[in-house]
Amino acid sequence: MLDVLSEDLDVSEGTAGLLIALPGLAACVGAPVVTVLAGRMDRRRLLLLLCTAVLLSNVWVALSPSFEVALIGRAVLGAAVGGFWTMGPPTAGRMVLPEFSTRATSLVVGGIAMATVASLPVGNWIVSFANWRWAFVLTAAFALIALLAEFVTLPSMPTLSPVTIADLGQVFSNPQSRRCVAITCAVFTAHFATYSYITPYLNQSGISDQAVPTVLLGFGLVGVASNFVGGWILDRRLRLVVSVVMLLVGGALMALALPSRPDAVTVLLMAAWGIAWGVLPLSLQVWILATAPRARDGGQAMFVSVLQLSLAAGSAVGGLIVDGPGIRADFALSGAILVIAGAAATVWLKGVQTRSPADSAVSAA
Repeated sequence: MLDVLSEDLDVSEGTAGLLIALPGLAACVGAPVVTVLAGRMDRRRLLLLLCTAVLLSNVWVALSPSFEVALIGRAVLGAAVGGFWTMGPPTAGRMVLPEFSTRATSLVVGGIAMATVASLPVGNWIVSFANWRWAFVLTAAFALIALLAEFVTLPSMPTLSPVTIADLGQVFSNPQSRRCVAITCAVFTAHFATYSYITPYLNQSGISDQAVPTVLLGFGLVGVASNFVGGWILDRRLRLVVSVVMLLVGGALMALALPSRPDAVTVLLMAAWGIAWGVLPLSLQVWILATAPRARDGGQAMFVSVLQLSLAAGSAVGGLIVDGPGIRADFALSGAILVIAGAAATVWLKGVQTRSPADSAVSAA
C-alpha cells in the first residue's frame, strides 16, 4: 500500500518505507525490553496488554493526520509485536504437556505464517476500492477479535522466574546458543536478501505479472503446511530437519540463480524453497530454546531480536547486490551461504537434546 499511502500522507515512497522499517527496529528492541520489564507479571495479563497495544496502534495509524504521527503508531506496533512473538511461542509450550510443546509452538508460528500469506492480498483488495486507512481499521478489528479470544480462553500463568538482563546474556555465554545465533543471522540474512526481491526475479525469469501473485501464494501455502508437519517431528529429528531444510533452501536458490530454465522448473524450485522455509524458522526456534532451558523467555527474546536485525540487514545487502552484480548473483551468494550454514549446523547440532528434565520442569511451571 506504500504508493497510495505515500501520496495521501504527502511523502515519497522511499520515505514511506519507514513505516515498514521502523516496526522491525522497534520489535528488535522491544523483544528483550518487554521480556525484562515484564518481571513476574502473569503471562496471561502480559499477552492481553500486548494485544491491546497492537489494537490501539492500528487505530492510531488509521486516524493519523500526518506521516510523523503515523510513525509513532507503527513504532508502538513493532514493540508490541516483538514482545508478543517473544512470549507467545513459549507460553503455548507451557499450556500443554512437555512432549507436545514443540507442536504447540508450531501452531503459534504457523499462525504467523498464515497471517503473512493472507495479509498482502487482503491489503491489496482493500485499497482497490477503499482508502488505505480501512486496511488498518480491519487490522484493528482482527486485533480486537484476538484480544477477546485471549481474554476468554487463556488461563492464568504466573511467572516464577522473571527474566533478567543476565538471562539475556546467557544466550551469548553458552557456546551452543552462540552457534544457533550465528546460524540464525546467516539464514535470515540470506533468505531476505533474496525473498525481498522475488517479484523482480520472477519477472526476469519469464513469469508473467499475472502469475506472480499465484506463485507467491503457493510459496506461502506450502510453507504453512510444512510448518505444521515440522512441529510433529522436530523433537525427535532436530538435527536432520535443520540440515535438510537449509541444504534444500540453499540448493534451490543456487539453482534459481542459473541463467534459464522452463517456467515449470522455476515454480517447482520455488515450491521446494517454500516447503523448506516453512520449517526453518521453527527449527531454529526449537534449537535456541533447547540451548537455554532455564531461560526460555530470554532465549526467545534474543532470537526475535536477531531475526529482526537479520531481516533488515538481508533486505539492505540484497539491494546492494541486486543494484551491483545483479539479482542472479544475489541468489547464488545467498544459496551458498545457506549451504555452508547447513553443513555447520549438521556438525554443531550433534548431541543437542530438544527436551530435558530442566526443560520439562520449565514447561510445567
